[in-house]
Amino acid sequence: MPRPNKNQKAIRNRLRREDGCIQSAEVVLPDWETVELNHDQLVEQADVVRAEASCLDLISDSNTEISKRPLTYTGTSRTTKWRKNAEAAKVYPAQTLQRFGFTVAKSVETQQLTKFIPHTEKEIKGIKNSMPAVKALIAPVMSKKKDDNARASYNNARYLSVYEYCLNRLGGKKKGLASEEVAEKFWPQNSKEYRGMTITKWTKEFIDEGKLSDHSQGAHVKRVSLLSDSDVKMAVLEEIRKMKPALRSLIIIKKIIDEQIIPSVLGVAESDLSMTTIARYLYEWGYSYRKNKKTIFFDGHERQDVITYRNEWSKRMVEYMKRSEFYAGNNEEEVLEPILDEGMKQIVFVTHDESTFYANDGKDDLWLLEGENHIRKKGPGLSIMVSEFQCPCHGTMKSAGWTSRRFFKAGVGRQGSNHNVFGDDALVASRMTLNEKPYKDTEKFQFKDTTVVLTDGTRLEQSFFYTKTTSVTNRLGRQDTLKGIRKILEERGQWLGRDLECKAWKMLCKSKEPGHRSMCCARHFLESRPDFVAQKSALQQAVLDSGHSFESYPKYHCECNWIEMYWGSAKREAR
Repeated sequence: MPRPNKNQKAIRNRLRREDGCIQSAEVVLPDWETVELNHDQLVEQADVVRAEASCLDLISDSNTEISKRPLTYTGTSRTTKWRKNAEAAKVYPAQTLQRFGFTVAKSVETQQLTKFIPHTEKEIKGIKNSMPAVKALIAPVMSKKKDDNARASYNNARYLSVYEYCLNRLGGKKKGLASEEVAEKFWPQNSKEYRGMTITKWTKEFIDEGKLSDHSQGAHVKRVSLLSDSDVKMAVLEEIRKMKPALRSLIIIKKIIDEQIIPSVLGVAESDLSMTTIARYLYEWGYSYRKNKKTIFFDGHERQDVITYRNEWSKRMVEYMKRSEFYAGNNEEEVLEPILDEGMKQIVFVTHDESTFYANDGKDDLWLLEGENHIRKKGPGLSIMVSEFQCPCHGTMKSAGWTSRRFFKAGVGRQGSNHNVFGDDALVASRMTLNEKPYKDTEKFQFKDTTVVLTDGTRLEQSFFYTKTTSVTNRLGRQDTLKGIRKILEERGQWLGRDLECKAWKMLCKSKEPGHRSMCCARHFLESRPDFVAQKSALQQAVLDSGHSFESYPKYHCECNWIEMYWGSAKREAR
């Protein structure tokens, strides 16, 4: 039998009662009734006795705490109070308000607005909702054309881990076990506890955001560019400020950096910075490649008349393209001839446009600082206007030494809007007056006769001049030979005299565009008549008379004319 230790010896030396419970040493108290002491002596003697009693309660082991139990039981323990209160309630119950006739209204149960969902149940619900999205992300990419959409192996492993974790959770496994099993399966080289905790975070992120954040490990800068040096930056910015904005280009800036700044500042003999790097640092330093705008652009692509003409023009162009040749190959060197019926001719597109070159014209896109605005010379300066035709089989598109351009003297009243100029005998309402007026045979405009189909179906052969036998003399005694707009519409039975607001018709209203149904004024109403609408321009009439087809490009759609690319290259060289 082993020897008792120190604690066992201390317990053995304690005094015990007959029932085996440990008790403190017996304290011999004096007989207070037989001792004659005054009040002060009694208090002093009580303190001495109390101190002796406390010392007797100490255990010989110095590590044992002093008991807080009082020396004598006073019947004030918590259990005793509960027992006494229960016995008293049986004998005499407590008086309540109901015994005196009072009633206490029950509080109305408030309806729970939101159903409390435990955290685990909420997580399982989110996992179920996210499972279809995870399945779509881990599906393999089968098409070879979609290689760019294939995820990196690391991201694919992350989505697979999320998918397996969701399956384990839906199978009833707890978070720790579910995540650690996935970590051992897909990440055997990592700690399963750490990687399991990471998989749990990935799943929570996917449930909240619908995707995982991009993996950025290893994406830090591996090397520092020469342009990162502060001295190089200051030198480059100083050189750019000295340059005119119109002369700032990546080629010139690259040449200055490679040949001047880098050798002088860093002492590097040779440097070959890419223009992509230079452009990236220019954006970082506050420059941007943008247009130097100073005008307001009005977009008319969705105007109703533009939309109507654009739709009709597109259908006609599709029919023309069926009878024209196509081109294939990397450089459009292969010619694909159209399949034509017997007697059908091939259509060759010939486009035309003119462009004006100005002396003060410069680059539109410049490298400018935030808030910097390059001020050009006032006015465009001297100019030349060049007009040219282009087709696939002739001209500059076929032979570099052949030219079809013409030079014009541009100015006010010279070749202005030459595409829409009408012939001298054309039906143009703007050349007419409201009432009759004298008109000589030597006048420039001599209107041709027209045929009009009236509302009742009859055809009217109409002339815009009075014949000599039916000449009319006005009150001044002069001979009127040209009919006015009023007389022309009266002969057709279409003179209304008033607009929709019952105001008397004027020759021309203030609006440039016709009003509702072109009934705003006399001129706009006559211009809307079928024979005036069908009037062709002089250029169109000349092309049609020579046996060719004529088409005008839709307004605000200069991109349809391939000659614009030719003019763009020419102006880029000129600037």
